[in-house]
Amino acid sequence: YIVSIESDVFIPTYLGNMARAVEGHRRYLGHRKTISPDRRALVHLFDKLEQGSMKEGKNLSKRIIELHIKRQGSPRKRKGPISGTRGMDRFRSEEAFYENPLPDCLCPSRREI
Repeated sequence: YIVSIESDVFIPTYLGNMARAVEGHRRYLGHRKTISPDRRALVHLFDKLEQGSMKEGKNLSKRIIELHIKRQGSPRKRKGPISGTRGMDRFRSEEAFYENPLPDCLCPSRREI
């Protein structure tokens, strides 16, 4: 856990509770780079590689970077539950506090860094 918190970049391989806690802790500590892989899009790209319709190289690298440019742990307001859901479904659809502590634990800084 400590190594994941203190590393320059964190990329979870599995989005379980620990990965979510690490992501939230890193956000709380100052929005350290945490890349959440777009698994579905990556599988699509890797399928293209396997089929031969795309080759490894700069084009593939560029596509992977484009896919993840907005998935790097930047601050964002926590998502609420999906409207119209009730009970346990409502609870499960809400983004966990420990995954994204904004706005409850993150206040705007008045001092320049």
